Amino acid sequence: MTDVRLADREPLRPRQASLRPRELRGRGSIAGYSVVIACAELSGSVFGPLPGAVLDGALVPVILAHFVLTPGSPSRRMLPALALVALLRTLSIAAVVPRLPEVTWYASVGAPMLLAVFLAARLSDEPVGRLGLRARRPRLDIILTLLGVPASFAGYLLLRPTPLLADPDPISVVAAMAVLAIFAAGVEEAIYRGLLLTVAIDVFGSERGAVLYSSTLAAFMYWGSGSLPFTVAIWFLGLGFGAARRRGASLWGLIASHAVILWGMALVWPAFMR
Repeated sequence: MTDVRLADREPLRPRQASLRPRELRGRGSIAGYSVVIACAELSGSVFGPLPGAVLDGALVPVILAHFVLTPGSPSRRMLPALALVALLRTLSIAAVVPRLPEVTWYASVGAPMLLAVFLAARLSDEPVGRLGLRARRPRLDIILTLLGVPASFAGYLLLRPTPLLADPDPISVVAAMAVLAIFAAGVEEAIYRGLLLTVAIDVFGSERGAVLYSSTLAAFMYWGSGSLPFTVAIWFLGLGFGAARRRGASLWGLIASHAVILWGMALVWPAFMR
C-alpha cells in the first residue's frame, strides 16, 4: 500500500482503494490490453515491426470504445493512457520515411502525440497537479539531469547507435537537441511517468505496483532495438525514474534527464567514439 510519508512530497496517492467485482473485471481488461501491446512488440522478432504496428493501431479504437462503453468503471480512466502507448508505437513505424532526415521522424510522431497526451489527460479526468508538473524538489531534478550523462554513455555502449546527424553543424545540432527533448523525451515521460503512472496508482492501489507496471510496459516498447541488454537497461531506468517520481521529482526533471540521455546517445558519444 501507499506510504503515507509521501503525502508531503508529491500527490501520487491512490484516489480509490476499495475493490469491487466490477473493478476486478476492469483490472483484468487492463491486463489483457497490456499483454496484447507487449505481444505486438515481441512479434517484431519473428514477423518484423509492421504486423505489431498494425495490431497496435487496431487496438487503439478498441480501447477507446471500451472507455466509452464502461462509464461506471473506475479502471476506465486508465484506458486513454493505454491507447496512447499503442498509438505511439503505431505512429513510430508510420513515420519512418527513408527520404527524410531521421530527426524529422521524431517531430512527425511527437507533435500529434503531445496533443493526444493532452486529450487523454482530459478523458482520464486527471488533475494537472498530480502529473508532476510542479518542481517540488528542484535539487532532485538537478541530480536526475546530471545522472543522465553517465546513463547516456552506458546506453551508447549497449546499443552503439548510428549518429543522428550525418553532417552536423551548430544549427542542425541545436535543432536536433530541441526535437529530441520535446518530441522524444517529453512525449515518453508525459505518457509513462506522467499520465500512465499516475492513473495506474489509482487503478492498482499501489505506488510500487504502478511503477513496476509502467516501467515494464515502457521497456517492451524498446524490444525493437534488437538488444536485450539495452531493453533491460531501459526497464531499470524506468524503475529509477518511477521511484524518483514517488520521492517528489517533477516530470520536468525526468524529461531533462531523458533528454540528456538522448543527446548523448544520438549526438555526443557517436561523434567522440568514432
